[in-house]
Amino acid sequence: MADNKAEIVDLTIVGGGPVAKTLGLLLASAGWKIAMVAPATPPPGNRAIALNLGSKKLLSSIGVWPALSSQSGEISEIQVSKRHEFAKSYLRAADIQQQQLGFVVEESILLKELDQQLLISPSIIQVTASPTDIRNSDTDLTLNLCDRAPIQTRLLIAADGIGSAIRQMAGLPAKQHDFHSTAISATVSLSEPHNGRAWERFTDRGPIALLPLATADQYSLVFCSETYQSKQLMAMNQTDFLQELQLQFGYSAGVFTNVMGSYAYPLLQKTVPKPVGQRLLLIGSAARHIHPVAGQGLNLALRDCSSLNQLLSEAAISNADPGSELLLQQYNQSRLSDWRLTEQFTGRIPGLFASLDPATTLGRNLAITALELFSPLRKAFIRRATGQF
Repeated sequence: MADNKAEIVDLTIVGGGPVAKTLGLLLASAGWKIAMVAPATPPPGNRAIALNLGSKKLLSSIGVWPALSSQSGEISEIQVSKRHEFAKSYLRAADIQQQQLGFVVEESILLKELDQQLLISPSIIQVTASPTDIRNSDTDLTLNLCDRAPIQTRLLIAADGIGSAIRQMAGLPAKQHDFHSTAISATVSLSEPHNGRAWERFTDRGPIALLPLATADQYSLVFCSETYQSKQLMAMNQTDFLQELQLQFGYSAGVFTNVMGSYAYPLLQKTVPKPVGQRLLLIGSAARHIHPVAGQGLNLALRDCSSLNQLLSEAAISNADPGSELLLQQYNQSRLSDWRLTEQFTGRIPGLFASLDPATTLGRNLAITALELFSPLRKAFIRRATGQF
């Protein structure tokens, strides 16, 4: 780029995570000229990501899945339970005539494979820079960058995470709910192979998820608890941490033998009621960031990517304006129902399972038992969770 002459493109995507990169690859196939803007800093930690069947299909469409399949753990069954309570439910792939319910892949592996595809896409310009401000006009939007020439674009898509700089520059208001809890993410080894089973174990402290990785005795752990408890856990040595984890989770999956790569992050739900503006759209955690229970966050964002890609592909065919108010409103309306249902589901479950009220406890056990015994209800629940609507 020249020092002061703007680069002119059709679409600009800001963000360096899986949502931004997946969306870029989807939109490139429609023939748009795309600029992808991200700072050089990598994402913190190395969390594992649960991908449902709908997300696998989407990643297959952009040529990423073949390289991921051998590096992913397969989920064929999920056990849902509450510590010290009798009810358990088993969600099985066979219930929906599938071999898997989903897959688990490390974020760094997913990003590497997405980057490989981006490098060979001729219509994508990759820009390593941080945005400084945005300026609108009727026909385009100018994104100014630190130490780089600006980008002139017909549509700006912000996929820059929960702390979205673009959202703040655009002045789009956000609603935030603090769960006053923290999640610890790590890789743990156990004495027994996982055999494709995932665990969603609710405790008085908070939910514990174990997601099977490609290595037979390793899981990705998400251990949620009140923030002061998480600080104590993070300060423990490995032996003490594993003992506390064993106490909270139990021995159903075996004996915990090792933990590595631990890092902690606060649990928030952050929602932008109207994630569109003038030639601007927010997507992924920039628009809505949800509780990690049931692993719905990235899967919801990838469904956003699929819907937006469909609208923008149709716009490319008809030579329509990709940043038109009509198109952005169509996108917003098409996604409202999915957003609301997913946010309600992930926002209410932690509190429901944390309650010690006898009536709530009874209702919770009845609900889990019904999920196990009533096949149509269980199948409907599984299809929603796996993206098979």
